Amino acid sequence: MTRPRLWLALALGAFALAALGYTGYWFAAAIQIEHGIAEWAASARTQGYAIEHGAIAVGGFPFAFRIDLAAPAVAQPAGPLPWRFRGERLHVTLPPFSPDRLRVESDAVVELTVGDAGDAVTILSRTARLETRLTPGAPVHVVFESLAAASARYRLPTAAHAEIRVESSAASTTVAAVFRDATVPVAADWPLGPKIERLAATVALKGAWPDGPIAAALAAWRDDGGIIEVTAFDLAWNGVGASASGTLALDRELRPFAAFAGSVRGLDAAIDAIVGAQRLSAAQAAAIKVGVRLLGKKNNNAGTDAVEVSATVQDGRVFIGAIPVARVGPVVAP
Repeated sequence: MTRPRLWLALALGAFALAALGYTGYWFAAAIQIEHGIAEWAASARTQGYAIEHGAIAVGGFPFAFRIDLAAPAVAQPAGPLPWRFRGERLHVTLPPFSPDRLRVESDAVVELTVGDAGDAVTILSRTARLETRLTPGAPVHVVFESLAAASARYRLPTAAHAEIRVESSAASTTVAAVFRDATVPVAADWPLGPKIERLAATVALKGAWPDGPIAAALAAWRDDGGIIEVTAFDLAWNGVGASASGTLALDRELRPFAAFAGSVRGLDAAIDAIVGAQRLSAAQAAAIKVGVRLLGKKNNNAGTDAVEVSATVQDGRVFIGAIPVARVGPVVAP
């Protein structure tokens, strides 16, 4: 055998051995994954979780481990905030050589219910995707399509598309969220109409969340110094735009207590819409327009009709500068 043929034979043999070894590794790992799911479920049940699922199938050879899970259902009925999740099927993907990277997808409706009895909120999504790493403190990124929410007690919005990224530390939890083509509850009679083109915000929630129903938990969180820092906020709503940053807390009646500074585009249109909804008189609207222009200043970088303003919420009233423009009630009924 000539030397080139010898090297070719050795290369093919090495490749065949590597392929055989990788195949053995993949199928051994697939079996271990199935056993690992069963062991995890058994361990979680001993910690108070309720877990159910249908058939488990592991595929994806050779480029990934893909776990197809039928009819998954997970619940934590006890604890500070009871919750339960269920879906028709889930697809979990793990790269063979980066098993800490996790991707969970559902191509069917998923349902998450949070809270007790009358306070419960159920979130539904036509499809969903979650990505994270299986390491402590790793960010969690979730994408929903056709997102809706239902509650016996609250009127809740919907969104055609939503992305949420959560990162936690010992001091706070940071949430960055983007909602597109959202619909606010019609019964609320919003002056700008029910359609919001885009709503994005990055917030840091500081303070421990205690046990109990939502209203009681909010009150305890407030009393413990709970606060929300809004580092970025952006809104596009029926020709009106706004960007801002600030802080938000709750007063003794669970009403928002906030201070923000930012820029508003299309302010006249917003005020005219509030007049059309009979929330302001024409005289009040004219005074607000003049007052805002006196208190604020033109922002040429944000658009031709953009005005920089400050806004506060205190004692159930919303102020632009020092001018009261609206009233707000508790975020939840006490």
